Amino acid sequence: MQAWSVEEATVLWNRPVARDTWRMALQAPRLADRIRPGQFLMLRLANGRSDPLLARPYALYDVVRLGSTGDAIGVEIVYLVVGKQTRLLTELRPGETAVVWGPLGNGFDAIPPARHLLLVAGGIGQTPFYAFAAERTGVRHYGAEQRTELAEAVVLCYGARSSDLLACVDDFSRLPIEVVLCTDDGSAGRRGLVTEAAAEWLDRPGNWVVVGCGPEPMLRALQQLCGRRGVPCYLSLEVPMACGFGACFSCAVPVRLGGAVDYRRCCLDGPVFDASEVVF
Repeated sequence: MQAWSVEEATVLWNRPVARDTWRMALQAPRLADRIRPGQFLMLRLANGRSDPLLARPYALYDVVRLGSTGDAIGVEIVYLVVGKQTRLLTELRPGETAVVWGPLGNGFDAIPPARHLLLVAGGIGQTPFYAFAAERTGVRHYGAEQRTELAEAVVLCYGARSSDLLACVDDFSRLPIEVVLCTDDGSAGRRGLVTEAAAEWLDRPGNWVVVGCGPEPMLRALQQLCGRRGVPCYLSLEVPMACGFGACFSCAVPVRLGGAVDYRRCCLDGPVFDASEVVF
């Protein structure tokens, strides 16, 4: 029996949170009850709209809960407007619907407990880290019958080209974590690459585990940084997907296994991979 389900989800809210970046909540109780940090959902427009034809993947940002009971009733996503579908998503109003299916992917459950957790995000890569940081610090709980060992310290290094592209920073700042902002132009936080900030944290004493999400050049640099230091590193890959459940093979990722290069489907075997296995 499939672990994921399809729902016609009602838009609860949909609003801009940074330049070209929007935050949407969808009422989808079956999905909300089972999805875990690091997993994703597929979304396409409803009401017979077939342009664009294919769905797009979106990481879980947070679960929406009823204030009185705490029951999971929906999911939140944060998306960057880059193409036709995401432009159309910005036009959805509360009460309108979209078709979603999930939860999909392996998520962050495979990442071992860490006393010191360093999250490195670039661009829209902070999106899956809110739920992950909230769970590892004990602020939130996601998924039925799941428990995760808490971290002593969680650090988020989050980089973007400029301050107006940094999204949902206030949410992360309310968590009991350290937030380090980096911008290419110095308009917020420190000026420079987010991997430079990550390197400085890894030079501090700690039993570090690193998780990265963002553009491929950033992930490649993070892979090399952690490889030189012998620090465990995991990457949440941003790979285009068409189906989300392994049927189309559109999301093949080259990985190194036993000295040879093979391919794994990001939607089934990922999106979270051990950085030492990924071939860029």
